[in-house]
Amino acid sequence: MATNKRGSQALIQSMINQGIKYVFGIPGAKVDQLFEDLQYSDDPRYPS
Repeated sequence: MATNKRGSQALIQSMINQGIKYVFGIPGAKVDQLFEDLQYSDDPRYPS
């Protein structure tokens, strides 16, 4: 059975796969979950 994953988690995994180390942007509107997932991750591979 497949596990449910938020779009922000899928996007972060894609960034990890591509070797992206830094993410720039202005938090707000529809990207709040993305920045929250990036900020509170304990995984050292997550872009900062």
